[in-house]
Amino acid sequence: MKNKSIIITLIVTALVIIGIAVALIVTGNNKKEETKPEPTATPKPTAVAKEEVTITFDTDGGKEVKEIKVEKGKTATLPKTEKEGYQFAGWYDGETEVDEETTFSKDVTLKAKWTVLKEPQATSTPTPKPSNTPKATPTPTPTPSSTPKTPATPKPVTYSCPDGFDLDESTKKCTSKKNPEYVCPDGYGWSEKEQRCYRYSSAPTNITCKNGGTYIKREHASALCGYNEITRLMGNVSGCQNEGGQMYNNHCYKSVSLATDAILDYTCPGTSEYRTATDLGGTQNSGCYVFDAKKSSCKNAGEGYTMNYTINKCVKTIDATAK
Repeated sequence: MKNKSIIITLIVTALVIIGIAVALIVTGNNKKEETKPEPTATPKPTAVAKEEVTITFDTDGGKEVKEIKVEKGKTATLPKTEKEGYQFAGWYDGETEVDEETTFSKDVTLKAKWTVLKEPQATSTPTPKPSNTPKATPTPTPTPSSTPKTPATPKPVTYSCPDGFDLDESTKKCTSKKNPEYVCPDGYGWSEKEQRCYRYSSAPTNITCKNGGTYIKREHASALCGYNEITRLMGNVSGCQNEGGQMYNNHCYKSVSLATDAILDYTCPGTSEYRTATDLGGTQNSGCYVFDAKKSSCKNAGEGYTMNYTINKCVKTIDATAK
């Protein structure tokens, strides 16, 4: 009986221990589930818009081609175009040829380049030399069911020029000629009286009297010539008058000719010439002036005109337009 109670006690104790162990395991699992972090969603990458460039085409008289767009920095499949009487020679960006391997980094306009088709030249068939071989009996040639088509002859290329231009057939160039204008050099004025261009140079280097005597410059009156100074009578009014002289600027002068108004002779440096304001139309100062003729100028002929001194014309040359 005693052994039986011991066995029951051990069984109960074992069951209690098992229950406690099970409870601990369940509690631990619950804690792990509570502390386990939820997975963070990975953000999807934002799509980056591809930058494009536009390629337009100038067919230079050929069949029109629509513009295309390509990804910046990439190559492009370039279209072809047609033009009657010409063969397409490729697309060009300025003087640079553009092909399938060219990459494009910005908007661009490509221009078609053409070469003129040459007319086909007729070839002559050599005449066979006669031989002494006996002629064979000719075999009847079957009549063709249809006549072969004759290849179309390319249309001849003609060239034209804008109004006012003359065509040179040998060079395929158009030339315009205009008469030049004749204008004064820079810094020169025009004198109607002289009919020459003029420019002020300097004051005279020397002034003398043409009719003899001393040049007398007076402050508030015209200059005088035809007098000689009596130096011993300077400042002596009465003595000057007794000698038949006149006092000017406190100096005694005696007439040596009938002229009293100044007839002056001006000396100018170099090739310059003396002119008064009246000589040049009253708008300039008196003094020494340099003169020159008018020069030919194409300034007002239009853009692109240059002076051809051989023919004395303003000339402009451009390429003729093929049709």
